[in-house]
Amino acid sequence: MTEPKPHLIFIHGFGADRLSWLGNIGEFESGYTTHNLEIPGHGQAEVTEAAQSHSLAQLSEELLAPVVTSPTEPVHLVGHSLGGGLALLYAAKHPSQVQSVTLVAPVGLGQGVDTAFTTQFAQLTDAGAAMALLQSLVFNPKLISNQLVPPLLQHIAQPGVRDALTRLADLLDATTRVHDQAQQLTAAKSAVIDAKINRQVIWGLGDNTNVPNAEDETTFGGDWHWFDDCRHLPHIEHRVKFNRLLQAWLTKHAQPTA
Repeated sequence: MTEPKPHLIFIHGFGADRLSWLGNIGEFESGYTTHNLEIPGHGQAEVTEAAQSHSLAQLSEELLAPVVTSPTEPVHLVGHSLGGGLALLYAAKHPSQVQSVTLVAPVGLGQGVDTAFTTQFAQLTDAGAAMALLQSLVFNPKLISNQLVPPLLQHIAQPGVRDALTRLADLLDATTRVHDQAQQLTAAKSAVIDAKINRQVIWGLGDNTNVPNAEDETTFGGDWHWFDDCRHLPHIEHRVKFNRLLQAWLTKHAQPTA
């Protein structure tokens, strides 16, 4: 009988979609059952009630619970930015279901996603403004192709999408202030630490979308990896290095066989 593969779940960031992991997920499909989730209001995901969640914790449950509760073994979570925050919140509430978390420039650590970025993104209508905003995410602006812009603007203009993005932008803004959203993330970090969940953080040293806090490396613990010549998208800007790190991490923290 063939042994079941471990489950590996990818969660993209605000304004992105499942294609943001295009250069990563294929490297793991032979050894893992991969799940490439899309947050409501993004990509091909429907604009559902989840997009009107009252909290990021609620959204993490609605997005992850249907996938995580089906495997019989704990899963590995990989989340970028907003997706990292959702992974953090889920792991904190369900530590027995999570074998490891890989957090990439995550919400909940750092100084918080730039409110100007999320607000402007949700209101984009102009190609030039969209291009400039996307290029701000990366160290090398040549990584952002002009071909990305038209489908992005078309997506944002679809019914319900702009409102869903605006709602998420408001929730992200609340994480940077004295607010219950920030308190939930603070509690989640403590819970993950207390549960001794395997955790690694990957971050671009030049990130100006969620600027890192140097003290987080000490207080949150786990394995930390800083990428030079990199801003907010380490998994895209340094794809090969990212994939190598993730593969080594997953091997190190594989679920013990019976």
